[in-house]
Amino acid sequence: TAESDRKVRQIFRRAKKDNPDAVMVLTGCMAQAFPEDARRLEEADIILGTSNRKRLMPDLLAFLSARQRIIDIAPHTNDEKFENLNVENFTGRTRAFVKIEDGCNRFCSYCIIPYARGRVRSKPLEDLKAELAGLGANGYKEVVLTGINLSAYGQEFGLHLCDAIEAACATPGIERVRLGSLEPEQLSEDEIRDIVLATKKELGISEGKAGMGKLMGAVMPKVKGRADGGEVKKIVMSVL
Repeated sequence: TAESDRKVRQIFRRAKKDNPDAVMVLTGCMAQAFPEDARRLEEADIILGTSNRKRLMPDLLAFLSARQRIIDIAPHTNDEKFENLNVENFTGRTRAFVKIEDGCNRFCSYCIIPYARGRVRSKPLEDLKAELAGLGANGYKEVVLTGINLSAYGQEFGLHLCDAIEAACATPGIERVRLGSLEPEQLSEDEIRDIVLATKKELGISEGKAGMGKLMGAVMPKVKGRADGGEVKKIVMSVL
């Protein structure tokens, strides 16, 4: 993190030097987790954290009007809700990305994420279904479900990642569902089984050795690190 922050400052200063009239916005984890360091970056005209990204355009308009530096970093709170920032089109791409989860509750000693991104919060399932439906209607046949701690999706609603996968698989027009970076050790055997079942349904896999091989090839990348191939193979065999 320290090295990436150093590179951000270096790139930021170079960009301002090359574009002296540009409005420079610093936003993201660095600004949220280390606000005092962010404030010292004098080239930044607007500084935003990760909890109020919808403020970007209002803050930009305010700066263009008054030409006064804006520091707009709101602290994360325990009861914070998921910030819906839907994207309807990914110009020039056939694959759509859907963020369904933010934050982490684990507070590992080596990790800044809970401070930089806040506690776990998930996109409500009905909101997710609506966004997926829009992407399917816009011609996107493949979606990637993403999150900071994707395995924690839905825990505040009594749901889990499999509910999001099933919603994506059931969306008209969407033919392939991928998962972004995953913390697979948090998945229970039942949750892995649900992912296997959803994958089987998504791909229309039949019984037999050919079906098992195809299903194993589709499931293992999703749960890699959670279990060895033998353990997952047993789960796959149980649903074929």
